[in-house]
Amino acid sequence: MENEELKMDKKNSVIFLLSMLVIICIWIFTYAIWDFTGKRLSHRVLTKILEFSTFIISICYVRINKIKRDDMGLNTTNITNVIIKNIIFSALFIVILALIKFILINTSFNFFNTNKPFWNWNVMSWSRWIYPITVFMQQFLIHGVVHESLNKILEGKNKTFVVIIIAALYFGAIHIHKGLGYMLGACAMCIVLCMVYRKQRTIWGISISHYLLGMAAKFLGYI
Repeated sequence: MENEELKMDKKNSVIFLLSMLVIICIWIFTYAIWDFTGKRLSHRVLTKILEFSTFIISICYVRINKIKRDDMGLNTTNITNVIIKNIIFSALFIVILALIKFILINTSFNFFNTNKPFWNWNVMSWSRWIYPITVFMQQFLIHGVVHESLNKILEGKNKTFVVIIIAALYFGAIHIHKGLGYMLGACAMCIVLCMVYRKQRTIWGISISHYLLGMAAKFLGYI
């Protein structure tokens, strides 16, 4: 009986991941059309369309397969400790980002616009105000659903490495409309958060890290 349940679980995970593959293929064509027609819509609008469509499919997948809360990254065990650790981790990482910027703007490398403040509060837009919702949706999709689905399907001694790389590539690829630099940054952040998720098995802490790092990167001018 348990064997049958595991087989069904794997089958459902494969079906879901195939649907995610179809979505990202459609998304690439959507991006190509958007680019060809002169990028008439804001890239922020495109991001929201993608997030909500994949989130709805993820919710349907969870409901149909009656997946338990703890099996999709929503575990709240020891949550206070997890949140505190992730806030400290995020604060240290933000300090590192600020130091890197300080070093770069004092060299000939002109990656940053020196006419703008070092920490620019004026970059807030409507997408920043709803960013907490965006962060939760992305973390639920990448870790609570994609990460966990891959974890059920893949086997072997390199399983963890492969799961993290696939999840990171997926996360980077869906940001194609933001440009190569943004895609690479998204991949790098996802790899770090994947490793944290493997230890914590909950998206609550990494959602806070994602939010803090994303906002800091924007204020500092990295994105």
